[in-house]
Amino acid sequence: MVTDQTYKGALWALFDEAWYVSVYSDVYEKMEICGVETVEEYYTQIGSFLGHSPNAYFDEEWYLKSYEVVRKAIKRGKFKTGFEHYCKTGFKKHEAHWLFSSHYYLSKNPQFTFEINETEEYVNAYDHYLKKGDALRKSGSLFFDPLVYERHCYESGDVEKTFFPYRNYLLNIGKADLKASVSLYFDSDWYLNKYPEVLQKINSKEYSSALQHYFLNSTPTYYDPLPWFSETFYAADNPDLAGSVLENGKGNFRNGYQHFILHGSLECRKPCEDVDLRSYFLSGSIQEDIENGLYRDAFAHWIFDQRLEAWINNLPEDSHYRLNDKTKDSREYFRKKANFMLPVVAHQKLDFSYEGKPDISVIILVKNQLAVTLTALASLRANYNGKIQLLIGDNYSTDDTRFIQNSLIGVQVTRFAYNFGYGRACNYLIEQVKAPITVFLNNDIYLYPNAIDVLCKHLMSKSDIGAVGGKIIHPDGNLQEAGSMIWRDGTTAGYLRGEDPSIAEANFVRDVDYCSTAMMAIKTILLQQLKGFSPIYYPAYFEDTDLCVRILKAGYRVVYHPDAVVEHMEYASSDPIVSSGLIRRNHRQFVKEHTDFLRFQHPRHSDNVVIARERMGTGKRILFIEDRVPLRRLGSGYVRSNDIVHQMAKLGYHVTVYPINNYYPHLYQIYSDLPETVEVMFSKTIDNIRDFFLERAGYYDAIWIGRTHNLHRILPMMGEANRYIPQDCLVLDTEVIASPRTLLRRKILGLEDESEETLGEALEVELSCARHCQTMITVNKIDADYAKQAGFNQVSILGHMMHVRPTPKTWAQRTGLLFVGALHDDLSPNFDSLKWFTDAILPILVKEMGDDFTFTIAGYVHPSVDMSIFSQYPQVKLLGPVEDLTHLYNDHRVYIAPTRFAGGIPYKLHEAASYGIPIVATDLLVHQLGWDDDQDILAASIDNADFFASQIIRLYQKEKLWNKLRDNALSRIDTECNEDRFRSNLQQILTQVTSHK
Repeated sequence: MVTDQTYKGALWALFDEAWYVSVYSDVYEKMEICGVETVEEYYTQIGSFLGHSPNAYFDEEWYLKSYEVVRKAIKRGKFKTGFEHYCKTGFKKHEAHWLFSSHYYLSKNPQFTFEINETEEYVNAYDHYLKKGDALRKSGSLFFDPLVYERHCYESGDVEKTFFPYRNYLLNIGKADLKASVSLYFDSDWYLNKYPEVLQKINSKEYSSALQHYFLNSTPTYYDPLPWFSETFYAADNPDLAGSVLENGKGNFRNGYQHFILHGSLECRKPCEDVDLRSYFLSGSIQEDIENGLYRDAFAHWIFDQRLEAWINNLPEDSHYRLNDKTKDSREYFRKKANFMLPVVAHQKLDFSYEGKPDISVIILVKNQLAVTLTALASLRANYNGKIQLLIGDNYSTDDTRFIQNSLIGVQVTRFAYNFGYGRACNYLIEQVKAPITVFLNNDIYLYPNAIDVLCKHLMSKSDIGAVGGKIIHPDGNLQEAGSMIWRDGTTAGYLRGEDPSIAEANFVRDVDYCSTAMMAIKTILLQQLKGFSPIYYPAYFEDTDLCVRILKAGYRVVYHPDAVVEHMEYASSDPIVSSGLIRRNHRQFVKEHTDFLRFQHPRHSDNVVIARERMGTGKRILFIEDRVPLRRLGSGYVRSNDIVHQMAKLGYHVTVYPINNYYPHLYQIYSDLPETVEVMFSKTIDNIRDFFLERAGYYDAIWIGRTHNLHRILPMMGEANRYIPQDCLVLDTEVIASPRTLLRRKILGLEDESEETLGEALEVELSCARHCQTMITVNKIDADYAKQAGFNQVSILGHMMHVRPTPKTWAQRTGLLFVGALHDDLSPNFDSLKWFTDAILPILVKEMGDDFTFTIAGYVHPSVDMSIFSQYPQVKLLGPVEDLTHLYNDHRVYIAPTRFAGGIPYKLHEAASYGIPIVATDLLVHQLGWDDDQDILAASIDNADFFASQIIRLYQKEKLWNKLRDNALSRIDTECNEDRFRSNLQQILTQVTSHK
């Protein structure tokens, strides 16, 4: 138990010279007059009798006013001052300061009672609070809330004052912002505006603060503490209080507000005319929040909501703290969905137990929001089937999160004695990590399928990847971020915030400045080398930004992957006012820490968003323009374009695909057929391209235009946007030079041509637009010669890419003829060839072979094409588009290519040969291929239908010939169309085009 001498170890018993001279500014002058040598001697001999306090923790004036028994004891001469009384006997049952109540402190923290009564370390509850409770962010009064004071400190940048908030407040009470509030129950700003005479008294040193005046003034019922309480109204509305409020020295309560705070607020009595506390208490989630310990009563909840609303109303219109009705409703629904999980998890615990070494370690910090947290954990367990070491840090929750361990199996839960801050708490848990991959998750998230798998697989796919983040979506369905940018001034921005998550710009893999730890995976060894999060950002914000910058400085990449998707409620467990203050303060810390990095970042400007969204390594940027999104199923040159895009990506180029026609394929088709690193502007058309050039000014190193007619179409827009696009890196990939085909078509079909245009003239017209380009690409030497004939010397050849993949069935196991090709219109070469074949060749085959064969036609068919003309033959099977052609190539014996007019290289012949099905083709196609008749392929003239049919019958019936052609064609494909050769040719072209950039 405490003896009379033990008070000397108490903080409230120490004389604080620095504080004393700051409060009583004329001390040194009076010391000189009185001949006193030290400040403490002056206090003891003179100041104590003038009513001075010895330190910030004891208020002499208030103590004497509050305890009549003390005043009488001093008058009798038993004690010289109130401070002497408190030190010798008052500490046992009296309070030392108007801002601390032992009863309140111990009623809120009964666990401290044993420490105080049974140990000699603490003199009384107040001493315990000053030494320990204050550091743990406990409160000793309804009028001092550490969290409210912290909010003020964060906004003003004085984070160091939050380590002992109560002590720092009292030590700086005369120096701090006089309008700063330290409790929800008192509004200093409003009070000083309402009662200007109080400010005058503070300025004259009569009081140190508005709160002190409220506690010590001699007419307590005259002053209202905040705009939502009226002494006059409360007294009139509650006649049962008559005689209870202090008047003429009688009464149990200093004023009506004291009764309201202690009793009325808990009974939901009305504090003023305009506030119906009971109706408010019964609305929304108010009762739940109070039961979970987030607020003491409905009045405190009301005040917080009012202050938050006022704070938000002062923000810019585009602030992300301003939530529209859709966002508010979606957040509420997110919480409701989380509450649906509670019965499930209560009955069926989430099992994270594992044997051996875990595959990943997941770190999640929580503070309250039990239902939301359990939803996040349930989505994690359902999302990843591997072994998870789950590390949960509880930053001193007050709701049922304290018992979260009861709903989990095999989980390490660390409960901190107070809010340990984000980085500090994570660093504590990082020391316990056992897996090679550490995943950080917020507790207010819901993981979409395979999100964790995507993060981890991509993280480990390359040695230079340090961290991977994903697409973060708000509950309202809009993006929170698709990777984030760090500007030169150190501010940050989530890319595409508020946009549709399915837009093209959000759906390709790229290197970024940083990703949020709302969901991020990092290699554990790197995390440990970097010593986790920096402590300078305590308690929160900018830690993940700083970590990612340090990852980049260490030579690793930070990657955004759109396939890792998470729904994030954002600020679910934080006060946005506190958050904004911390962000401002830690932004200054971040700038100071990384000045060397920031000077190479892009300046903050809306025009720089596109270029800042992606960190550039060695890869250059290419804009790839095509008719349509180059999907393989479309055939007709799109397969080759698809291969080009794939190989550009493999070579490290950053590719944007821009289709100019009005076709909108399903997103699944796009993303299943193109590389994950390619940006596909699927919703753009030629109508948008001029603005697109403007938006992406200076962004691309080269522009690759697929097909000559596309260059003709966009040339006017390119001229208008001339200063925004690269002038010496334009590539025309002709895909096919069409003039020879067009002239041949006219000749074959007997079409009239009044102009009697020559081939040279036709080539000049077709290729005139190419004079704006620096490089022309053709698919074979034939087309290259045509280009040179038209006066173009800078011509490169890029053929087809094909993998050898012979199907297994033998000649004897196969039957039927096969044709594969897209039919985009009834004027296309494919449609003409089929019509000619069925009219001229098929009747001969039927006559010679009978019904012992079928003719299968497969490939994309545009709705405008009438296929009924082929249905008159029972041998014809119309399949339409076929996703996987392998079984067709495996089942059929002969592939036919009766094309009468065409240009370039027939891709489908290369494809058929690669699958090991021998081919009968027209002389034209065999010439374009450059293959040998009767060795690699069978050729037939379109001028002799009988011979064409005989070639088909010969190949169909002779096994030895069939095997020879099959083997030779496979060898041709392996030599001429292999991926390495194709990629090497493409690399040479691109290097030549971009070498000067």
